[in-house]
Amino acid sequence: MKTGYPLAAVMAGLVAALCLAPIATHALSRRDHATARLAELRDRVALAQAPRAPLVRAESAWRGADAGEAAAKIEARIRRSAAGQGVLVETSEAQPAPNGLSQIHLSLSGSERAVLTLSDDLVRQSPMLRFSSWRVESIAQGQVRLDAIMVAPWHA
Repeated sequence: MKTGYPLAAVMAGLVAALCLAPIATHALSRRDHATARLAELRDRVALAQAPRAPLVRAESAWRGADAGEAAAKIEARIRRSAAGQGVLVETSEAQPAPNGLSQIHLSLSGSERAVLTLSDDLVRQSPMLRFSSWRVESIAQGQVRLDAIMVAPWHA
């Protein structure tokens, strides 16, 4: 048996190992990156599942079995308050909102004084109700329209 063949085989193996080393190093680097990303995602999931503190004190939030029920109660208060001020509720519709919030898009019209007084009363009453965005425009002599999005915290 010649000694050259085993030496050639060892040399070929070393050359192959040197050629495959960058590929193996890259694969290990990608694995480390994937492991770190997985750990980060697990931390984010654990944080998202952790119990959260309420947005506001319980007495400041609307009560309802779900956001729809809370929105119905908010709309009822807006309509009741508007009727007391002589303001017309043109539109009032619940919109999707993040967890713990109820959101309502509404359009009110009436005398400038009545609409502004109503909007002031709505945000001063309890449970809490706040404007997310609003716009007041003149529609006739002494008449204005308030187009707004109101948000309110709720809990079951």
